[in-house]
Amino acid sequence: MRGFAFSLLLFCFASSVTSKESVAPLALGGSFSAYDSRFFSDAKDTVWLRTEFCARKSESAEKEEKIPCVPSKLFLEKRNERPLASGSVETNRMYLSYGNRFKPSRHFFFLRENFEFSSFPFLEQPTIRSAFLGGFLGQSMGSLYYAEKGASKRPGFFLKPFGETSEFAYSPETKEGFILLEIPNSYRKKSFEPSFGFRLEAFGTKQDPNGVLSAYWQDPVRARRLFISGYRGISSRLFALSSPGDPGEKGKFLRLVWEPGYYRKLEAVQLERSAADPAGSNERTAKGIFGKLGLLITDWGAVSAQIRTYRFYDRTDWIVGRGLYYGFQKRFWSWEIGQEWRENGDNLTEATARLNFPEHWKLQLSVLAAKEKNREPSFVEESLTPEETGLRLTDKPVYVFARIYHPYFALTLRHTRGLDSKGDSLSARFQFFLPLSEDSVESSVPVNRINPALP
Repeated sequence: MRGFAFSLLLFCFASSVTSKESVAPLALGGSFSAYDSRFFSDAKDTVWLRTEFCARKSESAEKEEKIPCVPSKLFLEKRNERPLASGSVETNRMYLSYGNRFKPSRHFFFLRENFEFSSFPFLEQPTIRSAFLGGFLGQSMGSLYYAEKGASKRPGFFLKPFGETSEFAYSPETKEGFILLEIPNSYRKKSFEPSFGFRLEAFGTKQDPNGVLSAYWQDPVRARRLFISGYRGISSRLFALSSPGDPGEKGKFLRLVWEPGYYRKLEAVQLERSAADPAGSNERTAKGIFGKLGLLITDWGAVSAQIRTYRFYDRTDWIVGRGLYYGFQKRFWSWEIGQEWRENGDNLTEATARLNFPEHWKLQLSVLAAKEKNREPSFVEESLTPEETGLRLTDKPVYVFARIYHPYFALTLRHTRGLDSKGDSLSARFQFFLPLSEDSVESSVPVNRINPALP
């Protein structure tokens, strides 16, 4: 609690500074997470200090032209009781890094450290201990890398053939590959709002591929959107059931959403859970087809009717649910609350919100309150990764997910209640970012060939 209060005080100071989605040359931050239930409790904390600086070349001080420098970064942190140090040096021709933070990749799963992750997209993600040595050729970049897990005996290969649009990595030691494709890339998205996008983060072996896929097309003027997303990986990201699955279970997720305008929506979703060993238990599948239409639309919101059809596991019959909802939709601002009644006697109350406020504040909220004796589970929205949102299948009568985000602050809460009002669990993650310097070192840093402004 002391750490949380101290962090909150630091955030109040930081929020008085004009926020921006970039990393200050000198910054302090931390992450505090906790999980508590009847059977298990855990807590993790990370505090860090990050700095950027230029190592000047030995030139005569009498020269009037600007003296070039070698841009360098240093990251000092403590993960629980483990102190760590990371550093990187990058020029137009060379890239060198070592430690538990820096890598020339934006792939979320590449060398990921399961201890923690950062909610800030502009900040380096925690990694396992690794080292990179590579060089640049135009917009392309190639590197050899070492990692304490996966590339400790034989070096791996990393390649950016077309700037920030694509990345490829391969470990001969584990036969594991990593692919990132993003069109347009995240740097270009900052300068304009694209009408379409595609992102693929794949990893794993040929026998066990995993990853996240998303693609969209949108027409903001007419409020139209077509969105498809998919996931394959550990099943716990998709299923939150009272009877936990076996360790190593795999999950699959596919979702298609078509929104032809405000208060109109057509959606199809499929989730699968299977044993890590294909010869193990049978595959369990949950499918749903949802449709929503606004009936009474005003400037203050709309009353909408919704119909959902479900098919769970190995059953052949579909369950129909009918719902009535009231909500408000506007660009960057939507919320909804309503009730659903299913033909098998199940009913549930749910609420969702996605709100954008001034100064880059964002709120994501999903609340599910199901009847205690419901026979079948329900879908609830939740984040798959810091950048991707998916659905989870749960049979818990109470499920609450909330995420508050600011460029200097992130808070994630999840509360569930088990069947028969037993087995409550609560998880919380608080992260802060405190810039200690607003000065920029970019004026003395040579522009990298892989420029964020280029495709």
